Amino acid sequence: MSSSFYQLQLEDWSRLRVELAWVYDGPVEAAYLEESSPHYGQSIFLIRSGGVTVRADGRAEAKPGDWVLPRQGPRRQTFAPGTHILSIHLNLHWPGGKPLFDWKTALVFPSARFPQLEVHSRRLERLVGKEFPGARQDLRYRPASLAVDCRLRRHFAAWFEVYCRVMEGLGVKPSQMGSIDPRVLGIVEYLDHASFALPCREGDLAARAGLSISQLNRLFLRHFGLTPRRYLEKRRLDNALVQIHRSRPVKEIAYELGFKSLPHFSAWFRQRTGSSPTAVRRGDG
Repeated sequence: MSSSFYQLQLEDWSRLRVELAWVYDGPVEAAYLEESSPHYGQSIFLIRSGGVTVRADGRAEAKPGDWVLPRQGPRRQTFAPGTHILSIHLNLHWPGGKPLFDWKTALVFPSARFPQLEVHSRRLERLVGKEFPGARQDLRYRPASLAVDCRLRRHFAAWFEVYCRVMEGLGVKPSQMGSIDPRVLGIVEYLDHASFALPCREGDLAARAGLSISQLNRLFLRHFGLTPRRYLEKRRLDNALVQIHRSRPVKEIAYELGFKSLPHFSAWFRQRTGSSPTAVRRGDG
């Protein structure tokens, strides 16, 4: 990273969650030309042809040759018919979900301002296209050999270094993790990597942390405003919303998130969002 970023111990940086979710180079499909939904993780895309208008605490427009950095969270994106994009989506946050970078409105800048971003983005896209042809879902769930995993990590690391320099050039400063009780930090990191299909037993989590259930809940509430159970439920719901908007079969999403039946998942989802998975996918939720 650039020398103007603050410095942390390598152990602290190792807690930052940095994952490539997907890379896409192609036309914006008709279902996504007009999209209004919550967005999780961080996206950045290059308009190769066409254009887009992004509304989220303001309005931003982009034309061919522009990069777009939408802010995380709810937004409305309107692409012109026939728009072609090069898009990269990543998960980038501290334990507990605090994003490394955050800003108020969508950022738009010409690709010529940071030419290395396009160079490394195209390299990353070529590798993903070669090793995962036709992949339109989260890359984390795609099978790969150790050699492919190593190449992907190397290309993504080079891309991410450029991405951080771009953020610095745009004046977006990284956040800091903050002081978190190490016992709580261990549990939140465990939950961030735990399978949704596994049960969340508060007694087991408390024992892992060396605390009572009430102590663990109190510390979690202090740091994150949620109990461990609510924290995991939020992760499960966020993941469900992402997968629904990526057009994965709802039945697959349900089983991946640990539900034994589609009706059970649909009832759980409706209780938390007020809409069915199908309605949310259509944009009616």
